[in-house]
Amino acid sequence: MHPESTHPKQRPPVRVLNHRGRRHRSLHKSLLRCALTSQTFDELLHALIGELKQHCQPALILFYRPAESENQASSRILYQQSTSTPDAALLSQLDQVCQNSIQSKEVEIQPCIDINFMLYAAPITTRGQAVDALGAVFPATNSTEPFSLLLQAVATHITLWHTLREGLQQEQHARDSAAIVELLSNLSRSTNFTQAAGQTASDLADYLGCRQIAIGSQDTVHTRCRLVGLSGCPQFDKAAKSVGLIEAALDETLRQQSSLVWTDQHSTENPELQPLQTVGEQLQAKSILCVPLASSDQQADTVVCVVDLPLDRLKQTQCLLEAAGQPLANALHAAQRRSSLTGNWKTALRQSLQGKTRRAVLAACLLFTALMFIPWPYQVKCACQLEPVMQRFVVAPFAGSLETMLVEPGDLVHQGDVLARMDPRELKWKRASLISDQKQAIKRRDSAQAARDFTTQQLSRLEAERLGLEIELLDHRINNLEIKSPVDGIVVAGTLNWAEGAPLEIGEALFEIAPLDQMVVEVAVPDSEISHVREAQSVHIRLEALPDSDQTLQLERIHPRAELRDDANIFVAEAAVYNSQGLLRPGMKGRASIQTAPQPVYWILFHKPWNLIRKYLY
Repeated sequence: MHPESTHPKQRPPVRVLNHRGRRHRSLHKSLLRCALTSQTFDELLHALIGELKQHCQPALILFYRPAESENQASSRILYQQSTSTPDAALLSQLDQVCQNSIQSKEVEIQPCIDINFMLYAAPITTRGQAVDALGAVFPATNSTEPFSLLLQAVATHITLWHTLREGLQQEQHARDSAAIVELLSNLSRSTNFTQAAGQTASDLADYLGCRQIAIGSQDTVHTRCRLVGLSGCPQFDKAAKSVGLIEAALDETLRQQSSLVWTDQHSTENPELQPLQTVGEQLQAKSILCVPLASSDQQADTVVCVVDLPLDRLKQTQCLLEAAGQPLANALHAAQRRSSLTGNWKTALRQSLQGKTRRAVLAACLLFTALMFIPWPYQVKCACQLEPVMQRFVVAPFAGSLETMLVEPGDLVHQGDVLARMDPRELKWKRASLISDQKQAIKRRDSAQAARDFTTQQLSRLEAERLGLEIELLDHRINNLEIKSPVDGIVVAGTLNWAEGAPLEIGEALFEIAPLDQMVVEVAVPDSEISHVREAQSVHIRLEALPDSDQTLQLERIHPRAELRDDANIFVAEAAVYNSQGLLRPGMKGRASIQTAPQPVYWILFHKPWNLIRKYLY
């Protein structure tokens, strides 16, 4: 329409919306409904223009300009009142106003070349970026606010529609990603390639909502693509006509190495789509989509064929399969390799178990089973340690000071050998003091006797006798300052705990001497094996210090109470051993093997794992 041909007196009355009125709220509700219910952008624009016609006088011209447009040719007129062609200069000016609005991200208002009209432009933003602009030509009025608010309301609802579309797309992408991850997880656990391909086809068909999905695989470049998986058909007739047609479509897709799409809305003479059209006509499908799947190390050799998918979801499904093509192909190839290894192993085993070989293997299995039930002596393996049969303690004979130590732990001693010597100085000092006191007592006795003081005489005599006895005791101690060994043996403890000159109390232990002629082997039997161990059973010991001198002994005693050694609960069993060669020493450790009652071979091999399983399960 030409602005010059529109006279202000002939213009239709302009219905301006009050932003606080009922009609304003009704219009916003209608625009919101359009933004929420429109599926496509063209449908949205058509609905918005319809609501504008119903609620208010629309603009003389509604103009849409994409942001990426560099020329006016890509812009378009959404609505105009007149059926005549708009003036080119007017459209050029309106396009410039829209471009300014995109750059400034604000509403732009400029007077038209015709003073009876005003040009408005509002940006349509998405994520803060101006992507498009909406322009309009409104009649010139005293206030531009009503038309500016109206245009902003339309632009805001277009922005809302874009935001909702992006949210729905992101939600769909999240669902697609979760479905692909679940599909890959199922494929990673499969060991049979045919079953994996069939299950993958069924899962894809359920998720995409199509009638059927076929998966084909090509062994080599020069071989035909064969159908390996069909949704809803774990077992299918490979000689069926429909299977041959599907394989032909899969072959064509691999030859093109690109996705192929066919729909029944238009007939095609393209030879590349003829196999897909034949499949669609045979299956009476409305659409056929074939997408090649290429692994990360080679070209595509796997194809997914989607049969009878809704037309509005073809593009989305194609993008999904192309994006997930590489991980799906890798997962299918991995399943194929696992299936090949399993199949080769089973085939080799089946071929080896034929004829005489099969009978020999069967006889060996029977012999092995019989051997499992043969009784065999059960040996309880455990640790052992040498200990002396008895221990003699050498103590201080009287209180005094230690003069010197003559032996250390580990020294061999004989009966009567001097182990240590007490310090005599304190004893001698005390003896000299007692002798002086004794002489004084004798003098007092003699003086009392001369004075005929019989009471004092008797007391002095008794005091002199007491001091004489103490002197005799000190003489005995001075004559027995040497501490001697009471038996032949080895010094187990002492010396290191005492220093020369240290004070000693009477009866305080200085040394621990163990005889070496006979020792005891303490066998640490685990509490889980104590029920099989009895006294008088033979035990074979091997000491770590003497690996070549094994001995076989008999258990003489089993302690009734368990002990805790090395964080393990054990029962101590004792066996006597004679040290005829003098090589054994207390504290030597080794391993012991107790010969218990015979048990079946299978019990000997498996009772420990079985008890361990029962321990953690019950």
